[in-house]
Amino acid sequence: NKIYGGYVNYEGIHGFEMGWLTGISDEFSISMYMSMLPKTDKWESKLGANRGYDLGAQFNIHGAYLLKLPSWIDIYAGPKVSFTSAGLGAGLRINFSEEWGIYGYALKNLVPLFDNKNDGELSPYYKKFGFAIGITYTFL
Repeated sequence: NKIYGGYVNYEGIHGFEMGWLTGISDEFSISMYMSMLPKTDKWESKLGANRGYDLGAQFNIHGAYLLKLPSWIDIYAGPKVSFTSAGLGAGLRINFSEEWGIYGYALKNLVPLFDNKNDGELSPYYKKFGFAIGITYTFL
């Protein structure tokens, strides 16, 4: 199990994210995350809700095992689904110790979902390319 957090950017819109990841096997994992971009009037709905939040999950396929990379390197890719959109992502994790590491990933939101049905232009995540960098902590 890992927790992670760091900086996130969606085409120039800066924010942060945090999440939890658990391994299903050496080749597969699932993560759940929350990201937050700064609230601005541009993304407020008519009801005043903040469109800068996103909650989602990502299913990852890990390539380090197949590519026979050292155990401290992890590359992964997979689909993600959230309240605002569905898309694809890929990333890299480097572990410096049994507990601590860093990560970086990129993703593209491809399909609008629940939050974008009627007013997709209001969501800062809508059809955006994003990237993130941060730290990870592994625990039992």
